[in-house]
Amino acid sequence: VPSSLNLTRSSEQILKETDTLRTENYAVRSSSPLENKGENSGKRIKGRSMKDNELIEDWEIIGLGLYLSKENALVVSDLQLGYEEIMNRRGVLVPRFNYSEIKKRFESIFEELEERGIKEIGTVIINGDFKHEFGKILEQEWSEIIDTIAYLQKKCKKLVLVKGNHDRVLEPIAKWKDVEFVDYLQLENGKTLLVHGDSLLFKEQ
Repeated sequence: VPSSLNLTRSSEQILKETDTLRTENYAVRSSSPLENKGENSGKRIKGRSMKDNELIEDWEIIGLGLYLSKENALVVSDLQLGYEEIMNRRGVLVPRFNYSEIKKRFESIFEELEERGIKEIGTVIINGDFKHEFGKILEQEWSEIIDTIAYLQKKCKKLVLVKGNHDRVLEPIAKWKDVEFVDYLQLENGKTLLVHGDSLLFKEQ
């Protein structure tokens, strides 16, 4: 599974990119009907059909995030907060709409989960590149980071920030807001490792 799911990319793009990683037992339905003999168009696992947006068992794309149902965890990445300020400083006059669009996408994800009876997510994980500027925290980034942290903390029991290559100076804010800030995150099942993917975790490997 890709190390990151970008909120600015479409679900169709993500599904296409992960298609080569799906095994026979964990395949999801393609855009055209599968040639099977009277079976459901989707592959079956443990007596049920896989959902269209399910990557592997219990890993489902909702909006532009990845929801892990067994862990009750939502994974997103590459929010790149503050991107427009960098562009403005370089003379590119782009409007600052990225943050408002991200909030709308988050709302859509939470609304869908709430419709399923999931009113509070156990863990929200930002899998790297929470912000855009590398070496410092700009004014726009500061404001949007603080607001996003406050917003997400109301939606989940725990918020975790996985360090990306754009997040080198993010630790002081994480400590101030009592948010876990890690190089990688291994989930309690012991089989799932979340990492941004910009560097090797273990030099020996």
